[in-house]
Amino acid sequence: MYLSSFASSRVPSLVFILVPDLAPSSPPNPSPSSPPNPSPSSPPNFAPSSPPQLRSILTSPTRLNPRLPNSPSSPPGTVAHMPKISDRQKALRDLEQAFLLGVLEAEINTNSSHDSENTSENDSESDEDSSSSSGSDGTITSDSESDSDREWELVRHIYISHVSITESRYFDRPITHRQVDNYFFTTKFYSYTDGEFRQHFRMDKNSFSAIAVIIGPHPVFQNSSRCRQLHPFWQLAVTLERFGHYGNRVSENMLASDFGISPGSVVLCTNRVMTALVSLVPDWIRWPNSQEREKHSRLMRREGFPGCVGFIDGTTIPLSQKPAQEGTAYFDRKQRYSVNAQIVCNMDREIIAVHVGCPGSSSDSKVFSRMDQYKLPEDHFSPGQFLISDSAYGATTFCVPAYKSPEADHPDNTAFNYYLACSRVRNEHCIGVLKGRWQSLKEMRHQLQNDRSMRQLCFWVLSCSVLHNMLAKLGDKWTDPVDARPVASIFDPHFQGTTGGGAFREALKKTTLETNRAQGR
Repeated sequence: MYLSSFASSRVPSLVFILVPDLAPSSPPNPSPSSPPNPSPSSPPNFAPSSPPQLRSILTSPTRLNPRLPNSPSSPPGTVAHMPKISDRQKALRDLEQAFLLGVLEAEINTNSSHDSENTSENDSESDEDSSSSSGSDGTITSDSESDSDREWELVRHIYISHVSITESRYFDRPITHRQVDNYFFTTKFYSYTDGEFRQHFRMDKNSFSAIAVIIGPHPVFQNSSRCRQLHPFWQLAVTLERFGHYGNRVSENMLASDFGISPGSVVLCTNRVMTALVSLVPDWIRWPNSQEREKHSRLMRREGFPGCVGFIDGTTIPLSQKPAQEGTAYFDRKQRYSVNAQIVCNMDREIIAVHVGCPGSSSDSKVFSRMDQYKLPEDHFSPGQFLISDSAYGATTFCVPAYKSPEADHPDNTAFNYYLACSRVRNEHCIGVLKGRWQSLKEMRHQLQNDRSMRQLCFWVLSCSVLHNMLAKLGDKWTDPVDARPVASIFDPHFQGTTGGGAFREALKKTTLETNRAQGR
């Protein structure tokens, strides 16, 4: 037997590998006056054939673990703290000690059998009936040899158990652990009709495959762990199901039951897909260059807004719970806790800039002042270019809002507001499609506790925005009815904008009225 030959030839080294506390020098004998330890954690009693000195070493709790509270090396009146070890580590330690004991016992029995054989060969007149028995095949088998074989068989089983625990990630996992069920990935997923597929994953099958190909090569889906990840194709399915619904439908336990995976795997799949999508933000959510802005400006000239390069508006991402830190700052005018998000889109309702993270009580104009488009307008606008917004924003040379009362009561200003609203409604449609397709943005079941949770919420919104643009490029339109009615906003009276914004709007108003009236609007 390989294990027998290996163990018998490596007993000294094996002793010091498994029990490093054993020193090569002669160990001290335990104090004969110390009382025996009857606790269940005591090492088991060994066979009488073990040498007494060896038994005293292995059964001494202070020898195997010198940090026990009853260690004689501890100063009087002091109690040493036990190291915190897991059940898995305890099992491995017990198996190592049992393995060592089995090897020693088997070696002792093997040596004993060899001695008895030599004695029987030299002394033919000894009583063979008392020491041996005749086998069925005519061979003579010693009782000590049978005991030795049984000992080595026990050692082999102990070794297999040790390897099994070492290679497993968990030890004695509770029965409540959900086993992976491949029914969804092998049968249910492929049985969806086109309508059912769109209802679950908020896109058609061709778009799903295209997005899976785009995010699949990301390094987040590659690992060297023994626990293999789900294929990126299935991780995307789990994430889209979570993005596209809200309420109890997106809870980890509910999705784990549907997909046949554990709740922890649902969270991991979502985080990995969000990491891959956020890495694509520079490619899919980008500010247009000078040529693209000039093209957009020429198209908007037909509507009476030459120089318009986009539309800006704010929306709130409601939260199901009050944030743990400064929660009152997130309480908005709709009597709920939320996070403000600024969305800038173009004529094709594609998002070209997004800002998320400010409390819901912040006004749109205040949040806009934190964006790069406001801080560095010379890097984002050419002379005469601007964004169109509602009356919540201040008038600047790069942002043209609607008139507020009492100025809005003037007939020309009223007409200008009407024409501006007809063009600006594209942003309302963009936000409506974004929240209509990814309904998790209607209420985030996400508690803000620290910077990490806020970063995860921002990643969630950015991921939905990236998917919005991807599907727009793929021509996958969202046909569900959305509420595109403008939402009234509160104007920040302390935000006055850049000097000259009012004059710029007055000059634009003349062009807008002339263009639209010439077209009979």
